[in-house]
Amino acid sequence: MSEPETKYKCTENVDGSWYCEKSGKTLDADGPGAPMRRWILPVNFIDHTATQAYCTAFDDVACAIIGKTADEMYQLGQSGDDAAMKAAYASSKMKQFWVKLKLKSETYNEESRVKTTLLDCVPVTHAEESKRLLKLIAAY
Repeated sequence: MSEPETKYKCTENVDGSWYCEKSGKTLDADGPGAPMRRWILPVNFIDHTATQAYCTAFDDVACAIIGKTADEMYQLGQSGDDAAMKAAYASSKMKQFWVKLKLKSETYNEESRVKTTLLDCVPVTHAEESKRLLKLIAAY
């Protein structure tokens, strides 16, 4: 859960309200200004060479991929509508996107690994892409 304005993490109080430590605000669980759920979505991308990239997509990019906010998916889960949840996830499979990735090498317990974060994700429009490629061919 996060504060809607600053998107800082909120923790739940005993009385059901939410507290943001960074901004010092207390938020009601319901009503205007209520905290919102945010995506931290693990994603597997495959490019045209069959190279896989395991990435993490955060809220804005994950909403573009799934097509629903984390709050909307939470409501589907709470209502017990598993078919709608599966349909939302299934609709995001095998789509083509232009992506911008951030790769960061990290060392933990003397083991080096690459952490990949998805920064931007734009659906491929085949008509526009064809026009772009034709311009490149004509310029050659």
